[in-house]
Amino acid sequence: MNIARNIMLMGCTRFASKNNWVQRDTNGRDIANKLLRSRLTGIPVVDDKNSRRVIGIITEINLIGIFREGMDPVNFTADKIMSGVPKTADIDTPVDELIDIMVENNFTVIPITKNDRLVGVVDRCSLMDFFISPCTEKYVAAI
Repeated sequence: MNIARNIMLMGCTRFASKNNWVQRDTNGRDIANKLLRSRLTGIPVVDDKNSRRVIGIITEINLIGIFREGMDPVNFTADKIMSGVPKTADIDTPVDELIDIMVENNFTVIPITKNDRLVGVVDRCSLMDFFISPCTEKYVAAI
């Protein structure tokens, strides 16, 4: 069975160890820069860098809305614009469940956790990469 861990092992996702997350006090400019550098459409907000418990998520749409209001990106923090506690998936969640979560909820990114600690994210591009990459044929064949 294909699980979130397989996508992460194949390098098809952006890992939390690359700091693709922000803390509640991260300012808007830093959030936007992380989104741009990671090429993610959303980024998890964690309570602190040690426990990495997911407490929210910020998407490009959240930021664009703030910019539309004319706010200076350094004058707001993640906790002011994040969506509430997002749907997360365990590292052993089957890939078909990840797809169902994304499709049914129109999500672009799902934080992946292990023992309630953020270990990475799976986004739509990660899933597409997983299914079309020649190196994943052995995983996809098992679905």
